Order: sequence, then C-alpha cells, then structure tokens
Amino acid sequence: MGQRRRLTGRLARPPAPGYVRAMRRLCLLLLAALIAAPAAIAPAAAAPAMFVVRDADTEITVFGTMHALPADAAWQTAKLNEQVTAAQSLVLEVVLSDNPLEMAPLIQRIGLAATPTPLESRVPADLREPLGRAIASSGLPAAAFAGMKSWLAGITLAQGVFAEAGLDPQSGVEPQLQARFKAGSKPMVGLETAEQQLLMLDSLPQADQNALLAEAVRDRAAGVGKVKAMVATWLAGDIDRIAAEFSDEA
Repeated sequence: MGQRRRLTGRLARPPAPGYVRAMRRLCLLLLAALIAAPAAIAPAAAAPAMFVVRDADTEITVFGTMHALPADAAWQTAKLNEQVTAAQSLVLEVVLSDNPLEMAPLIQRIGLAATPTPLESRVPADLREPLGRAIASSGLPAAAFAGMKSWLAGITLAQGVFAEAGLDPQSGVEPQLQARFKAGSKPMVGLETAEQQLLMLDSLPQADQNALLAEAVRDRAAGVGKVKAMVATWLAGDIDRIAAEFSDEA
C-alpha cells in the first residue's frame, strides 16, 4: 500500500488558561476574513513555516494559515507546492463556501440580539470615544451595531482594520488551497463548520463577548501597522515571534 499524504492547514489553539483571550484574537481574524471585503498591498518575499509528520504509511504536512492576505502575497513556496501536489486530501479548520453571501443568513440568525443595546454601554468608559470613531469609519449606523451581539460587533469593527491593511480574504491560504484541491478532485475535510465557529462565539459569557468587543476597539485604535506586522511575521515563518505573540495574549 502506498503512503497516505495529507495537508493540514490550521492555526493551532493555545491551551488553557489563556484559551479564551487568545481565541478572541483568532476568531476576530477568522470571522472577519469570512465576512470582509477585499483590498491589496505589496508584500515581501515569503517563507511561511511548514512541518511534516510521518510514520510508515502516512505523511501529514502541517501548515499554519492566514485567513486573509495581501492579494499579491507570494506565500506558495516551491516546497509547499510539492507537498500540495503530493497530498491526497486537505484538512482545514473550516471548509469555506465558494459563495461568501451564504454566510449572511447564518450571521443574522446567530449574531443579532433580540433587544438592541447601545454599543457604548458594553465597553469601558475609556474606550467609548475610540469606539465612536470606529463606528463612524465603518460606514454602518450606530443603530446597526446596537442590534448586534457583542462578538459580532467586534468582528464587524475588525473588518475595517484588515481592509485598511490591504488584506483580501479571497487571497487567504484556505481559499487558495481549496481551489487547488477542488481542481484536482481531491477530498477536503473541515474540522469545524462556520456555524460551529459562530455558535462557539455566541456561547461565550457576556463578559467575554464584551471583552472581545473591547479588544477589537483597541486593535482598531492601534491601526494598520499592527496588522501588517502580524502578516509580515507569518510570511517570514518567524515561529518564535508568533509563539511570543500568543504567549503575550495568554
């Protein structure tokens, strides 16, 4: 029997006790990438980190992914292309739909609050002014945010940062790999569904949802530079710096 080869693209979740805080940042990136509109910036040459695990009959390539990237990011290295060509299946955190609009009914069903509440009442007093600026620059009325649950409001605000930084969700790793595996008629497996991701956020205690919202406001105030630095770290394959970032979040 030939060796089975699988490519796994996933951002690893950090363990407790920092799970909730680090997950807030990961989910902001993932869900904003699912919802956001595209843009573009010019990246540097890339060499993202990749790991291979194998035994007698199976080889698994582990490739940490970015869910949104600059449209012209050259992250598909020769070595990665070899692994993609050889792989018999693709395992992702979520297998994305070819039609992003399919997310809209799901988001409306899970992410809208039964009773609208002003967003400023859900963040600390020192964040109310930057929250107002973030809402104003989002292009949506404050009333629209009042109808969102806190986790969805945070994700929606995060979209603006990613767009300003030139990140295109359609240029993210997952859509590109999915297109290649689909073209080759190779199976793709999602460890979770988009609905499960949303329900996980929706199940957070209100205090954690409000903390997610507050973090999104802080990140919005920090601006594009922080997002570009995160992308540059991934493109460079700087796993020590990535680990340090998650350690700080814990």
